[in-house]
Amino acid sequence: MYRESVVNAVNSALRRINVASVVEDKINSMSVEELEKGVLSVMKTELDMIVNLGGLIGLVIGCINILI
Repeated sequence: MYRESVVNAVNSALRRINVASVVEDKINSMSVEELEKGVLSVMKTELDMIVNLGGLIGLVIGCINILI
């Protein structure tokens, strides 16, 4: 019952706030340099995670290869 009330309140608030237009306005107000810096920051974080995961997978496959 409490959870349902919270979900309904959040959904109602999200409909009134219109998150998509707020985000669009913020992005449109940013300069190209700020937007590029933000995108590159996110890309660096995600690519670092992909590189680390690739290293871990390579390590596991290498260890399995040694055991076989």
